[in-house]
Amino acid sequence: MNMKKSAILAAALFCCPVLSAQDAAPAPAPAAAPSAAELEALVNEIVTAMNDSVSILESVTDTASADAAAVKLVALAENLEATQGKLEAMGENLDEESQMMLLQKLFPVIMTVGPRMEAASARIVENNFYGSEALKAVLGGADE
Repeated sequence: MNMKKSAILAAALFCCPVLSAQDAAPAPAPAAAPSAAELEALVNEIVTAMNDSVSILESVTDTASADAAAVKLVALAENLEATQGKLEAMGENLDEESQMMLLQKLFPVIMTVGPRMEAASARIVENNFYGSEALKAVLGGADE
């Protein structure tokens, strides 16, 4: 799996829905803007998910850990769907300042996590997914 592509996809997953929601059509007035605490909680969810995904990939050292990582990554992806839904819902009510705050907090994490993901994924691919068809399927190894 190309982790540069993954880092870009992660950025798109977490950041673009906010921006595109605003650009889609001008909304009259935001119904209820999220509080700073709600925004901070969402940022923390996203950062945690990104760090967890990297930690899961870095934990792979053999077939058993690769199979376990596949299960964890699937569960993480399911949780990310809920987080993305929250982000999209908030995006409809975010002012430009809040959007910038989100991007400023997430961009450094994406830039830090990206190289770690790339290195862990390269190691996994070089080791033929440690014999795990499950991990290969989750990471899209059939496309390589």
